Amino acid sequence: MGLRVTARTLAMQQRLFGADIRRLAPVSDDGLARVLGDLRAASELQPFRIWLVGSRLEPGRTESDVDVVISPRLGSLPSDDLIEHALWCCRDHGLYAATPSCVIDPCFRVDGPTVSVVPLRSDTRIRTVKLLSPRLAELVKRGGISEYRSVGHVGLEFVRQAEDTDYFQKLPRADFADSRQPYLRPAMEIVAADNDDQSHANLGGYRQC
Repeated sequence: MGLRVTARTLAMQQRLFGADIRRLAPVSDDGLARVLGDLRAASELQPFRIWLVGSRLEPGRTESDVDVVISPRLGSLPSDDLIEHALWCCRDHGLYAATPSCVIDPCFRVDGPTVSVVPLRSDTRIRTVKLLSPRLAELVKRGGISEYRSVGHVGLEFVRQAEDTDYFQKLPRADFADSRQPYLRPAMEIVAADNDDQSHANLGGYRQC
């Protein structure tokens, strides 16, 4: 199966992954909380749950990427077009609509992110949908990803083992059953400000929006 890289894909890559993007200043914890709140309110994201994952769950990690997972709401499975559009909107919003601007790295997972502290085995298969960035396209070209399919016009669903991901060696470790193993930080769901069913207490230095 060949990788489809179209004119539309190249235009997306230039807008959302251009050379100037990584020069953006780091966003503060307070600034990120505002950006996530605005993202949760966006109409394009209403079919999805939104989760903050990764290093930015810890206060003060302003140099780290803003990693976001979107997942289906209970009882629904969004179409490829909706998933692709939601991923586009997450990254585009961070770069061009948010105040302050920031680099959001979104992905879609049907089962959502990890919400408890459990070990991540090195051979765990992780299925993800992301925008087809130049780096992701190069990884496919080099054979680093062999199981994949196009999602919409500019998205890619792919499967990798945990040990092959960029973040596996950077994960925190804890003792599980008498052995020290890596684990994913429990994700924090971003909820609507008027959702009375959700706690608005600080969690990992953030207020749930």
